[in-house]
Amino acid sequence: VKEVSSGTEADTLTRFLQLPISDLLLNTNDGIFLTDDQDKLIWVNDVMLGSESLGPEVRVILNRPVSEVLQYLQEFVVYPHLFTRRVKSLLKERKFFFGELIPLRNEINIGLDYIPVFHKGKFFGAIWQLTDCTHRSKEIIRVSHHADGSFPEMLDKFHVSYCEIDADGDIGYVSRYFCKYTGYHED
Repeated sequence: VKEVSSGTEADTLTRFLQLPISDLLLNTNDGIFLTDDQDKLIWVNDVMLGSESLGPEVRVILNRPVSEVLQYLQEFVVYPHLFTRRVKSLLKERKFFFGELIPLRNEINIGLDYIPVFHKGKFFGAIWQLTDCTHRSKEIIRVSHHADGSFPEMLDKFHVSYCEIDADGDIGYVSRYFCKYTGYHED
């Protein structure tokens, strides 16, 4: 575990990593952010520390409130307003959320998953998982140019969960797999 300050942050991080999920957090190819019950970034894994997609100064966001983390990350995302709106919504609702595709300015597509952690009924913090979906996205687009049928039909063949979002951030359509994986309904 790197970049832990003393005092409350260290105690919070220690308690967090003693949960059974710690093996997953330490042994994944995905980027992981951990935030505490006050929505402060308390830890990032080595994947995030070594990521060129988020700049060499990614360490500066450690032990910062999510509002400051958002300010830092906005320069890397294609649609900063929509990204900020989504993150604020996740913080407010504290519900599981999977599969938001975040296009970065360097043409990498990141899948955002938000996993709130509750322990004995108390909100403990959250796991933010960032998955590089660039290869999968490019493959889907490549295959779609050679496939019969519409683009949504082709995505269904890959069991891709997706939702169409307009420029204001409102959901216009969700796929059946989006509903299946998230528990949301088309209406």
